[in-house]
Amino acid sequence: MMPSSLVLVLVLVLSVMVTTASDNPCEKGWHYHREGKKCLWISNTRLPWIDANSECQKFGGRLLTIFKPITQHYVNKLIHNDRFWIGLSDIMKEGEFQWVNGAKLTGYTHWAGGQPDVYKLHGKEVNEDCVMIDNEKYWNDVACSDMNARFICEKTGPETPGGNWGVTPPPACEEGYTLVDEHCYDIDECSFNNGGCDQLCINNKGSFECKCMFDYYLNGTQCVLEDSIIG
Repeated sequence: MMPSSLVLVLVLVLSVMVTTASDNPCEKGWHYHREGKKCLWISNTRLPWIDANSECQKFGGRLLTIFKPITQHYVNKLIHNDRFWIGLSDIMKEGEFQWVNGAKLTGYTHWAGGQPDVYKLHGKEVNEDCVMIDNEKYWNDVACSDMNARFICEKTGPETPGGNWGVTPPPACEEGYTLVDEHCYDIDECSFNNGGCDQLCINNKGSFECKCMFDYYLNGTQCVLEDSIIG
């Protein structure tokens, strides 16, 4: 027969295990933010802002929104010394930041000193339309095409542990569109680093294309002078 003291220890261990599991009703790999009533997922991959939001939508979610200091504090405990996209940008109108759910940035902010700003490269302004949490855990606006950031997804969680998981996920847009006020609007990819095109970038509905000027031909995204291939 098992000693009573050992039985008591096993009961206590099992009780802790059950309590821990019930405290996080989110899916495996997601963190439950009780005060915000949502589940958060921290990516290990690095993507541009638009691709990161599309990846979150595949999970039935979106990039993280932060409306209160308590959410920022919770996130700070989850991340360490890296850069993470959040769902804030001024893609639709320069200088007017809004969240991916369409809410305008009118309340809580957590900008780093001097942010948001305008970055200049070789004397020319570079669009910095998308926001990330930087290494110091403050907000910083950078080019949406930046490839060096991980990202944080969110989706609605149950109000209480063990609650109903049958929530309605936020609507998702097709690739090349962004969600604003529950409507999908075309993204002007050409406004982000000229779409990666060498010369001309033509924005289309839901997509874009690179083109070259006269006497050049397109090789991928690069324009090559036709005379350069004549032997």
